[in-house]
Amino acid sequence: MAASLPSYDEAVSGGHWLNLVAPYVAVQDYPKLCRVSRRFYDLFAPRLWRDPLQTVCRLGLHPNDVLEWFIYFVTERAKLVRFSTRKLVLALDLRVFDTDVPPSIAGTNVQQFSALLRLIGETFPAVRCILLGGNTGYDPSDLGRILRPDDCPDDGSLPIPLVLEVSCCGMSLPNNFFYSSYWRQLVYLDMSSVPGTLKGIIKTGTFHHRALPNLRVLKVCNRELDDDFLGPIAELTRQRLWSLDLGRNKLTDSCIRKVLCPCFGADNLTAQRGRYEVEGKLNVVQGITGAEIPHTWRVWFSYIAESALSASFSHPERYLADSPVYDENSRHVLRLAGSEPLRSDHVESFKKILVGGPGQLPPDWHDAQNADICKPSSSLTHLHLSGNPELTMEGIESVFRFSRGHIRHFDCASPAIATCGQVPFTLAGVLGRSHLFRPVFASNLQSLRIHHSLVTHIPTLSNSRKSALAALEYAETVLRNRAEMAYPRAFVPDLNPRLQSLTLTCLPRVSRGPLIDKLKQVLISAADQEIALWAQQAEIPVSRRGPRMLRGLRHILLEFEPHPPQDENLDGPFESLDAQALLDSSADSFSFFAEEASTGHKDAKRSQIGKGGGRWSNRRSKSFRDSDNGDSVGGNVDARRASEEPKLPGTGGVANAPPPRFSTTHFKPVSVTDVVEQNRAGQRGRLSHYPLPGALDVESEYVRELLFLDDSGNASTAIKVPVWVGSGRQGPSRAVNAYMANLSRESLRTHIRPATPDQVKAGVPMNACIYNAAWDAILWLGEADEDESAAKGNTLNGLPTSAASKEAQSGMASRRPSSQHQSHHSPAMRDVVDAIRQFRAETRASYRPRGLSPTPPTGQKEQQQQPQLASRYWTGTLEVLLAS
Repeated sequence: MAASLPSYDEAVSGGHWLNLVAPYVAVQDYPKLCRVSRRFYDLFAPRLWRDPLQTVCRLGLHPNDVLEWFIYFVTERAKLVRFSTRKLVLALDLRVFDTDVPPSIAGTNVQQFSALLRLIGETFPAVRCILLGGNTGYDPSDLGRILRPDDCPDDGSLPIPLVLEVSCCGMSLPNNFFYSSYWRQLVYLDMSSVPGTLKGIIKTGTFHHRALPNLRVLKVCNRELDDDFLGPIAELTRQRLWSLDLGRNKLTDSCIRKVLCPCFGADNLTAQRGRYEVEGKLNVVQGITGAEIPHTWRVWFSYIAESALSASFSHPERYLADSPVYDENSRHVLRLAGSEPLRSDHVESFKKILVGGPGQLPPDWHDAQNADICKPSSSLTHLHLSGNPELTMEGIESVFRFSRGHIRHFDCASPAIATCGQVPFTLAGVLGRSHLFRPVFASNLQSLRIHHSLVTHIPTLSNSRKSALAALEYAETVLRNRAEMAYPRAFVPDLNPRLQSLTLTCLPRVSRGPLIDKLKQVLISAADQEIALWAQQAEIPVSRRGPRMLRGLRHILLEFEPHPPQDENLDGPFESLDAQALLDSSADSFSFFAEEASTGHKDAKRSQIGKGGGRWSNRRSKSFRDSDNGDSVGGNVDARRASEEPKLPGTGGVANAPPPRFSTTHFKPVSVTDVVEQNRAGQRGRLSHYPLPGALDVESEYVRELLFLDDSGNASTAIKVPVWVGSGRQGPSRAVNAYMANLSRESLRTHIRPATPDQVKAGVPMNACIYNAAWDAILWLGEADEDESAAKGNTLNGLPTSAASKEAQSGMASRRPSSQHQSHHSPAMRDVVDAIRQFRAETRASYRPRGLSPTPPTGQKEQQQQPQLASRYWTGTLEVLLAS
């Protein structure tokens, strides 16, 4: 550290003029300037040799010739270069080979390239970054294997590599590869898409703290990693890693809950004092008798208690960053103020910080070691989970509930939507979970990469029996209407002003209009947030003691899927599309629940939706006597044990506690005679399956469930939880009507959670618990009255009766007019990218710079200039990524 401190003369002087102009000198002039004098050499030689492969490309060498030049330099020319000059090489970015030449090291260069890898450590003794990503055909075991252990002390006093990227290399890594002292100081390791699995490396203890004690970022994408082998990596993550990339593996919701959740910091950043009026706060539901939920289960039974303005995201202080807290004695970690820049875990960011960017003087070795990205972290803050097909929305919810606000960047491009495995198609998206990204849950969230349904309410539907355009049409119309009905709250940037970067994935290239309108609305909302930020900033007096402002949403990236097949008619409506039979050509031969289609509702098998993190199924307990009313309640013990679900390991802490288990056992049973008499009397159109088992009384809208606190099923360790099921009669809320109809399926009476803001807006009482499985099934079961003509004969007051047809039960009844009628009115398919570009051009044309149209503070003047100010042009960065 002392070597980086300036001398006394440098500290008291104004500095040499050469230090000011050096960053702006062209690379082509570096060789000549190094020959001028010793001072010139000390300034420009480190810039010239910092990253030689990138430098020779800037000097004019074609990328196709870089490999041949580098092999010649290392094997022949380096012997004539001074040792002090070779110590100036800090980065070897061999990814340059992947620009214009094939990524494989082919032909006669294989042996030469292997010899080159063996000579890297000896030829360049101070190299910090070795980047081989994208190249194949070489043996990575050649890296640093001839070095003597004495040359690489464990104390880090001598420079050794800090960054290693060997992703996509052609051969697997040896199991003892990282036991070499040459890799002892690694802080960044990327071994994604390397042949073979991680089982051998894990079994040899590579991820033990002695092998990689300083690792901070680990990327292991596409390594066939499953739940059984994630434990050692998670053990490495605790208190050390701040970024973990587990994309394209075989992880499940249960694994996320059990293994990853303990990797987050112990400090609860969501309990921020003084922010209730702005952001709301988290409360915990109570049992029927007023008993509090035990601390170990509160994370699952917490809900957002809104203030007067937090629900509408309109509090005047929502754009103010947190004030600094001065407490020297406090060891608790506080949440970010909100105005900090994003901390990237990309290899380019590491290379720039540890080696320096183009034109910059490289940092000293000790300064590089003490950089912020190299320091140990108290929590995992960057998590990548994209590409795990068995990961659902429940896994996402587990991450944000157990992270206690520590997540800064989250990446899950296409989480699955659970459909019980009983439908011939799959759904992906994030619906009804926007509240998880609010500051009250995600206090430090700065960057988010998520499925576009968070914004558009349009899930991705995959059906091998139908064309891509037919599936897109159904998702954009029918499924979008259901999603908006069940989850009426739309995502807006003001939902979390701390969010600075938003990436929307899996966007289709064509749309009939709804998708385009949703994306436009996001840009309009971002522009409105920007205008509001400018207005509030203009009202704050200019002072160094004034409050700091949040940055707001400054970056949006739209990732589009490949273009649909060209054999479809993209210029007009579909000629033979019938949304009624879009998912199946024969509604009579298809049911969402194949078992129920043949046997009715008799002995329906419990759905797998009850498994996983927090999605607990209803299981009957042992016989016991209720302490309140003395009724004896029995159950099938063997059936309960047979349906035993995975539990969290009991190693202490909230995340390690076993999940609460629910039983459909009730305390004041409604007798069969009561139900028969009620149905005979005619309860003004009440559903035939009401009252549900466990109802408090015949007319009650709540049922009782048991929350067991341990695995014994002992009633003394159970808490009674009320669950809202509605009145059983049709009401003004279509979502509530569909929810009550879905409760006829016992398999959907699972996944008990407090009502979310979306569900409260749809008609669920605040602070109430509901069967979330039945509510989420609205998306893929639909509502019984979507087709009025079919509903007349099969429903009672708009809700399905027990005599409804199979089509009405399965949600596949005629719900839309046939294609012959809609083909004359449906808009033509449009290219989404062209539509967004056109919208940006139109809004840019009406944009005025902020200085030319200042926002007035308040009053009539503001109303007169509002149309002029609201040009709907967002000045942030909008990027579009097109899949090939």
